[in-house]
Amino acid sequence: MEEEKQKIDEVKEADEIGVPKRFDNVNYHLHNGVDSPKINENNISNAINKATVVLLTTNQTIAGVKTFSSIPVLPASDPTADNEAARKAYVDGALGTIEVIASDNIRDSANSETTISSATYTKHKEIQYNEINGTIRVYFETWAVDAYARVYINGIAVGTERLSTTGVWDEWTEDFAVETGDLIQVYIKRADPTGTGIRYFRLKYDKQFAITAGTVNLN
Repeated sequence: MEEEKQKIDEVKEADEIGVPKRFDNVNYHLHNGVDSPKINENNISNAINKATVVLLTTNQTIAGVKTFSSIPVLPASDPTADNEAARKAYVDGALGTIEVIASDNIRDSANSETTISSATYTKHKEIQYNEINGTIRVYFETWAVDAYARVYINGIAVGTERLSTTGVWDEWTEDFAVETGDLIQVYIKRADPTGTGIRYFRLKYDKQFAITAGTVNLN
């Protein structure tokens, strides 16, 4: 305590007379005619209070919440302890790739009932698919005495041509490979003048982690 008070007094004295006092860990050099202080590089660590700054090396415990303006870059090594941070590459590798597969679970739907009277193929339902590339199941219902329906993707006919002749609601299902942003559509034309109806246009699929199949070496 007495030593710290002495140093404070020396600084005050230096300020009063305009001449810097000399301290440990400090060199002095002539600058514009004034003897100026310069901390020794090899002793700068001793001049820093390590309890109040974050150092580039050595272990430290940092308290409080720290907010980063950019995502920190971790070393290219995998975590081994429960509380260690995990890199994106490690998480992706541990979970595997994600895929979309056809299922009976409804993800998108346009259920309203529409009546069709056109004798040429005309678009009457459309849903934009926004998930990752994969395979989906397309479902819809039509009624007619004599009419045709077909699934299109981006205006191109890809589905099986369906013929309704019973005068009651027929159910149609078909699987398709699709890509993000594809327009899934149903086009219909009628042959009977009484008209045709369509309803319950639905896209069915699941999103899951891809399973890597085993290799059969001896069957």
